[in-house]
Amino acid sequence: IIMFAAYHFFSPSHLEVTFLDVGQGDCIVIKTPDNKTAVIDGGDFLGQSSYGDLVLIPFVRHQGIKKVDLVINTHPHNDHLAGLYPILNKYPIGLVLTPEGFDGEYQQLQSIAKQRSLTSYYGCAGQSLELGKNTQIELLHPPKSYPGHFGGNNH
Repeated sequence: IIMFAAYHFFSPSHLEVTFLDVGQGDCIVIKTPDNKTAVIDGGDFLGQSSYGDLVLIPFVRHQGIKKVDLVINTHPHNDHLAGLYPILNKYPIGLVLTPEGFDGEYQQLQSIAKQRSLTSYYGCAGQSLELGKNTQIELLHPPKSYPGHFGGNNH
């Protein structure tokens, strides 16, 4: 009974959104009240290491996260994508979401997903993803037919 009460007393009862400093790029970790986790982008490389190894993995360990339910990459530029490779390689992953139209630039991500049998989909505007009991992520951009030649930053 004490362990059960302690769990409910110390577990977060609110949504946590953390923006990690990964240099030029982005990295966002979302943790729901029912302990579901999403990671959006992961930063770039810093020398021979990635911000995934230097910042994201230590943060996830410190938070006690054992599984990442959702990984989203907004576009395939290294300052958003490179830091995701360590988390994709080291943690159980529920779903990987990327924009459509960049298959050539997602070869390493696709290789990791195939090797680890990760579920991977294209994301586009209008999709809604449930992340926990009372938490939804709504995708606002890009539309399904958005041309890839507009460049990654526009996604």
